[in-house]
Amino acid sequence: MNERKEALERAHQSWAQGNYQAAYEQYEHLLRTAPNDAEILREYARAKFSEYDDLEQAAQLFERAVVADPNGSISALLCLGELYGCGYGKGYKAALGVYQRVIELDPHNVDAYIGIGMLSTPSSYVSFKERIEAFRMVTQIAPQRADGHRNLGMALAENGEAEDREEARKEFGIAEKLLVQSGEHQLAQSTKRYRQQLEANHTIRGSSYGKTEPMVWDF
Repeated sequence: MNERKEALERAHQSWAQGNYQAAYEQYEHLLRTAPNDAEILREYARAKFSEYDDLEQAAQLFERAVVADPNGSISALLCLGELYGCGYGKGYKAALGVYQRVIELDPHNVDAYIGIGMLSTPSSYVSFKERIEAFRMVTQIAPQRADGHRNLGMALAENGEAEDREEARKEFGIAEKLLVQSGEHQLAQSTKRYRQQLEANHTIRGSSYGKTEPMVWDF
């Protein structure tokens, strides 16, 4: 192992052991000698992103990593899309393009489709129809992912059409069973309440979109 690799491994170990400030200082030292090293930039950005520590800097680090190595890491692009979607870095409007780039690299990446679905707001470039289509893609690609069914159910229920509400009820039922199987009982209960509201012909308000699967890092 060369000196650079050893130094990068020490920084990673510091972060893994909870010595965050020491890890940040080690990453900064590495970048002073190699400011455009994509691997160092990704590792440092991941440390910041994972600890929710200075997410603006995390976005900037991921941006630099993507410039240095555009196709080097799908998870780095996914993090960048999430950060943009929260208003960091280049901001909300840039998020859709990042997720579309992920799909170009990996057409079956469900996290990118979930990211697109979660971008839909009255002022966004993602329409409500596109939100539903994105979440439906998740259920087709990964039918065992509860978040795909739950998010699709919410989008359909909010759309308000009778046939959409019936499909939403079925999606909530699927999500509920998958969440129980995975031990996510609290989320399963909230999903059950959404289903029951639809069965009682009530309007669902204040629904919450989200992911139930953790990030799978590719670096």
